[in-house]
Amino acid sequence: MSPGDFIPLRFLSPGDFIPLLEEMNLSYKVDRYVIQEVAQGLRGRIDKGEKLVPVSINLSRADFQMMDPLTELNQAIHNFRQAGYEVWMDDFGSGYSFLNYLKNFEFDEIKLDMIFMKDFDEASKKILTACVKMAKDLGIHTLAEGVETKQKLDFLQSIGCERIQGFYYSKPLPTGEFAKLVAEKGIEIENWQQSKFYQCVGLVDLASDKPTCLALDDGSHFRLLYVNEEFQKEVKRAPAVFKQIVNEWNKPESEIAKRLQAFAKKVDQGEASYFDFKQTEQYLRLSAQQIARHENYQMLLINASDITVQYLK
Repeated sequence: MSPGDFIPLRFLSPGDFIPLLEEMNLSYKVDRYVIQEVAQGLRGRIDKGEKLVPVSINLSRADFQMMDPLTELNQAIHNFRQAGYEVWMDDFGSGYSFLNYLKNFEFDEIKLDMIFMKDFDEASKKILTACVKMAKDLGIHTLAEGVETKQKLDFLQSIGCERIQGFYYSKPLPTGEFAKLVAEKGIEIENWQQSKFYQCVGLVDLASDKPTCLALDDGSHFRLLYVNEEFQKEVKRAPAVFKQIVNEWNKPESEIAKRLQAFAKKVDQGEASYFDFKQTEQYLRLSAQQIARHENYQMLLINASDITVQYLK
């Protein structure tokens, strides 16, 4: 090969070089470089007036190896969070990400290891479901790594996993190509207020045995975002009632839409929690609770545990 020959670039997995750098005690230099590059990239987007996409920066154990593994590392994590940064635990469920880390350190989010996606059997599904539920109980957000198929995506959504990472959406991309992809697909980038809004929603346990759904109300329209299996069973018990509500709740001239908007306004003001609907031979009661509020819209958790569907005599 001559000096002028072109060498094509290829994707290099971190697993190909990080272990060697850690063995040679050089990984901190890579981490420092990555932090500088990310900071410069974000500063550039700010200067151009572009919206920011949150960027995660990995810090390895080697970065803290000169510290006491409990006291000083815990203080470092606390300092990061106090300064407004989120601290995530990577590869939860394998390697060094033990359960007692959740007890000893403060984390905002755990990234569920991709090993559960590779061996996507019933045992993995049960473990993932338990991990997501446990995280919500602890007030910790969840992200699943290695998601490559619609089947895996649907399952993770059904158990309430908040963030998805994997080839189902895209392979890893350079910054410029990522920005192009977002623009081509018309993906809306959340601002920090919207992010906080959805984080509040994300801590709600949706993998429940209660019939539950999530509806976004902007003051004039409703958008159904999530329906769990138990709620779907209730829909099957009274399909005509639910179909009429969903078909008409965004038609301003509809009586149902008027009543639902009036009800949602009362929920927003803390004045009501139940909505009663009567059809020819059926009676339906829904309970609603506001779980997040942002400017002109609210997220409603609609619970069907108090639903009564009766055939009136």
